[in-house]
Amino acid sequence: DDYFGGKTINDTITIPDALKIRVHFSHIGAYSYIEIYEKNNPVPIEIFDRPLSDITNNWTKWCDGDTVRIESQSAEFSVDRYEALLANVSFSLDARKHTNHSAVLNLSMQEMGWALNGTHNITVVVDPYDEIDEPDEENNINTTRITVTPSLDFAVTDISFEPEEPVLNDNIEIKANITNLGNRSGETFVEVYYDNRTVELERKISGVGSSTDVISLPPGVTGARLHFKRVQVGSHGSIRIYDENGNLVGYIKEKGWTDYIYSKNITIESKCNLATESVAFKIDKYEALILNKRVALNASKSKNVTASWNATTLYGGAGHHNITVRIDPHDVFTEKNETNNTLTRQIFVNGTDLAVTNIDIPCGIDNNCYRGQDINITVMIVNFGAIDAHNLTVFFHDGVSPNHTVNTSGIADVFYPSEIFVPHFRSGESKRFNVTWTPADFGIHTITVNVSFVPLVDNNKTNNELIEFPVSVETELDFSIENVSVYPEEVKEGEPVNINVTVGNLGRVSGNVSVGFFTNRTDFAGSEGERFVRIGTTEPVYVESGGKNTTSFMWNASTHGGDHLIVAVADPDNDWVELKETKKRGDASIAFRGNDTGNNVKTCTLHIIGPDLNIINLSLDPAEPNIGDIVNITAEIKNNENTTANSTLWFYMYESISVQKLPWSLLQPEDVTMRVHFAYINISEGDEVNAYISDTKGRHPVCFYVEYGGGANAQAIKVFNISFNTTGWCAGYNESGIETENESEIVKKRWENVWTDWCNDKKLEITGRASDLYIDEYQFLLGKKTVMLKPGESKLCNLSWNASFPLEAKAAGKNYTFMAFVEGKKKEKETYLGGTDLAVTNISIEPVVEKIENEITVLDGNLVRVNATIKNFGSMNASDFNVSIYEVAPSFTHFVELFGYYSCIHYKSLGTKHVKELPAGSSVSLSLPWNASIRDILFNCTSDNFYHPYIHAWKSECNNYKIKVTIDPNENYEQNETNNYDDDTKVHVKPSRDFFIANLSFTVNNETIKPDYSGNSSKVWLNLYDNVTLNATLDIIN
Repeated sequence: DDYFGGKTINDTITIPDALKIRVHFSHIGAYSYIEIYEKNNPVPIEIFDRPLSDITNNWTKWCDGDTVRIESQSAEFSVDRYEALLANVSFSLDARKHTNHSAVLNLSMQEMGWALNGTHNITVVVDPYDEIDEPDEENNINTTRITVTPSLDFAVTDISFEPEEPVLNDNIEIKANITNLGNRSGETFVEVYYDNRTVELERKISGVGSSTDVISLPPGVTGARLHFKRVQVGSHGSIRIYDENGNLVGYIKEKGWTDYIYSKNITIESKCNLATESVAFKIDKYEALILNKRVALNASKSKNVTASWNATTLYGGAGHHNITVRIDPHDVFTEKNETNNTLTRQIFVNGTDLAVTNIDIPCGIDNNCYRGQDINITVMIVNFGAIDAHNLTVFFHDGVSPNHTVNTSGIADVFYPSEIFVPHFRSGESKRFNVTWTPADFGIHTITVNVSFVPLVDNNKTNNELIEFPVSVETELDFSIENVSVYPEEVKEGEPVNINVTVGNLGRVSGNVSVGFFTNRTDFAGSEGERFVRIGTTEPVYVESGGKNTTSFMWNASTHGGDHLIVAVADPDNDWVELKETKKRGDASIAFRGNDTGNNVKTCTLHIIGPDLNIINLSLDPAEPNIGDIVNITAEIKNNENTTANSTLWFYMYESISVQKLPWSLLQPEDVTMRVHFAYINISEGDEVNAYISDTKGRHPVCFYVEYGGGANAQAIKVFNISFNTTGWCAGYNESGIETENESEIVKKRWENVWTDWCNDKKLEITGRASDLYIDEYQFLLGKKTVMLKPGESKLCNLSWNASFPLEAKAAGKNYTFMAFVEGKKKEKETYLGGTDLAVTNISIEPVVEKIENEITVLDGNLVRVNATIKNFGSMNASDFNVSIYEVAPSFTHFVELFGYYSCIHYKSLGTKHVKELPAGSSVSLSLPWNASIRDILFNCTSDNFYHPYIHAWKSECNNYKIKVTIDPNENYEQNETNNYDDDTKVHVKPSRDFFIANLSFTVNNETIKPDYSGNSSKVWLNLYDNVTLNATLDIIN
């Protein structure tokens, strides 16, 4: 019998009344252990004992009887068909006669439907063992095909409930209508399940470890299937399920439902056997078996099966439940329609349903609530459920966030009371609850009210909480500057001026507030931009809510002449949180200009008359200093007025530089006040430029000054760094590099004329990344002098400068400019800072064969002397420097398989000479020996690719070289380091010797033998064991 059914082959096949049976393995996996048994025989008739390779297309031996049983251990196999012997008849038949014989295919065993249903070949073979010689052997066999179809069709056709609308704790009768739609009678099982969400089992094992959990089912429940919501099992972990007898019933590898487990206690064992892996799972529910009943159904007949379910919290509780009825639950029988064996209906068990339906807040949406205000909140709660609720609590929470798009809750409880206990809440009842809310902080608040949710009792968790958001709470303070004035409105520099201020309080509560005063000055040393400085702060002023108060500040007008803004700022240090704060620009600047400065800021104008002073002359002594000199900077100041003048004289120094790559540092030997100027900075998204100084307490950021706004509203403001989101940019560019004002298209921004803030330290670092930048200048504030001049008087003011700084790596040989400022008048003086200037002035070799221009020829093998002349062209004496001489062979390119091209070089040191001292303008000659030779050289080779290895390569018969002389100035300050080496001297090594053999003779056994030249080559005839002496004459021509 060839089997073509659609079911998987079981371990046992029985064809009732068959005489013999065998099965066909289409595949047996390597190392599988399989035993084949026949009916009523405890000894296997055939064993597949762990074959070393796969087995395919294999028939088993014949099993006597109607049953074949396959037992396996750690096996992988597939059975695709079987053969059963139905009849074996012996008979005699006369010539030209025929006879009829019959056999029975018994299809009565319904549980073997998986093997019997399908298409079968019925084959009759006469003389099966070919015992009779026949003229035609082909007609001894005949086959016909039959199809066996299922005769059973069990179905669950309907599920009903009594009562139809149950409430918690009701006993519910479940009635299921089951039908046999087939044409044969059958007997099977019916199972009824309800879903239970009371289980919440979650485990996680990180690293080597294990866990064991037992789920005990409620009384009367005889089995269940579990639902794994989440499963994580690595290659070295496992999750196993056991029944109450310790039998392994399942492996869990992925999320979903398990098979049905018939046990009152279910054990879940999880293990992880590798330290770097983890095993985790979560079981969120199960289906519980409450009825397992055997039923007999005649063909085309129906009957009702009834189960009882007690809908208490132990058995699932309130809420929606799925009731599932299954017939033929283990698929024992093959049926016409397998899809109708299971039917699920949903039922709702009504419990309590507590809902927060409304939160009534009288402020915070259309009108503001205020910090510290007592606000009455009314909350409506309803029990929509069918039963009363008991012992519940209403909770109130307040969350605050400065961002109205962020929903937070539970940060602070500022309610009285913060929770209300309710002992009894009737079904269908509505209740109002009142609490007092006193906001502890301003901002956007989230008010959350929730009522106790009791799982399995409350039907609906989603409506137990209600959120009111956003609720706006403002601060109770709002100080303002109502007016600011100065008296007198015009003063001479240094004279006192009285600044009068009226302070208002628009807030709900009274309070004390300080007032800060600022004025603007010109940055004469920089780009002559504007800087605001703080000139003083008053003691706190008490201002009633809704009232005003006055205060005043006396200031000596200690800044340069001209029109100045006098700015009064209420609460300049933000000690209070106000309804309308001071407006900030950038990261650290108050907005003093423009129409949106806020009500904390007011300005007026003060005109300061500065003295008429001139800087007649600015001189340096020495005029051209060297590194290390003490330079006297002298400024001659003249008073052009007929009154005595008092002022301040400022001294600066700057250098023009060109820096376009970061990081970059400005180093000093001692603390100095310094700053850096950027001509421009171009920033793309992700770029950022920062400035830092470092001291014993750590690294501190240095701010930048950028310009915000335009025209009369322009103001220099401080920012912590320059990034894509920093304000003050002057131009934006799209991806094509075209300037655009559409901010959505801008991918790069440009800042111009940017200064760092003044800082005092030894080192100023500029770090980060920019698309492009240009640092063009740095400045030092050298100091200041107070000057007092009588009418018409001139006076010399000086300041000493230690020319040991700026201590840059290349400080000497550069131009530095000194500036003096007084009352906006400027005088500059440029100087050259001298140092040493060591240079290689001559290279010679002795002895030489010839010299043509800059190429010298020497003989191979000669020990020559390489001479170098070093001169100090600088203005300072040089000391303790080194001179090194090298042999350099011409470089070449070398190709390496797999790695590509390498650049190969050869440098060989001939030695180093130390020079103790070389006065300015003096020269010194140095000599080192060199063995000039034609030789093979091993070159060092490197690739442009960082990841490729270093290699070496030989070059034969090298005879062309360069002599390179380098000067290491050590601690000397060089004006021009480009003269510190010379490698232009070429040397050709000429062959100097000619070796040749002048005579060759042989002595054999003390007798001179002349070669035989009769042939094309000279020959000497020798006998074995001759004593031969070879004589040769070697001539050398030098």
